Amino acid sequence: MPLRKEQVRNYTLAYLLALEFGDHTTARRMQHVLKKRSDPRWFGEDEDEFGYFFDFDEPWPRGQESALLMLAESMDEGAWCDAFNTVDRDRFSEPTVIGVDYPKLGLSEAFNDPHAGSLRITTYAAAKNALGQATQFQITNLPKANDVQVLRDGRPYRRWNVIGDSTLSINAKIGRHRYEIRTGYRRATGRAADSRSIPKANEGNNDNRLDRQHIRIGFSDLIAVGSQLVSGGSTCPCCVR
Repeated sequence: MPLRKEQVRNYTLAYLLALEFGDHTTARRMQHVLKKRSDPRWFGEDEDEFGYFFDFDEPWPRGQESALLMLAESMDEGAWCDAFNTVDRDRFSEPTVIGVDYPKLGLSEAFNDPHAGSLRITTYAAAKNALGQATQFQITNLPKANDVQVLRDGRPYRRWNVIGDSTLSINAKIGRHRYEIRTGYRRATGRAADSRSIPKANEGNNDNRLDRQHIRIGFSDLIAVGSQLVSGGSTCPCCVR
């Protein structure tokens, strides 16, 4: 039986929760049902935007329904919990790319490699009609901007200039390129990631802590959760047990 319009978000939320809690059987069931109705399509003037249309017979994908399914397709077990309970504070002081000319220029990758002392960036043409156009972006929070080396696609790149003690500006062409900015920045810990848990209320009381490894939610409960959340209910079966 095909999904009705009002059931789409219920099933998507159930799919999300099944993935979050590692209920692989339910996740496969939800995915099987949603695939029949999700109607994934490229759209927009240049056919470079993507969304799930869910056979609603509308010119644009619905934002929340489409975004929820995108989240489900990209997350791993426990990722939703970790997004709210793990924080990387070092990222606020690390070398950072700013001033990106979006939506013309897009970034598909931007991360600091603390072992190599490099910031790695991958660019692409977010708007097809902007391909090849001149643009620029900046790198800030540099330990010493004058000591930086820049590589593009594995070769030394010279089209950049220092605009402050800790900032440089890179002149670029819109398109797919890989930049390596050798910043010299290394975390004091020497670890690739220094994630810290946010303190939780009642942390010392094991009875009041969420342990996703020991939660068991049934198939019917997951559907009920979606229905409760969509209807504005404040509780759901897994919260009141």
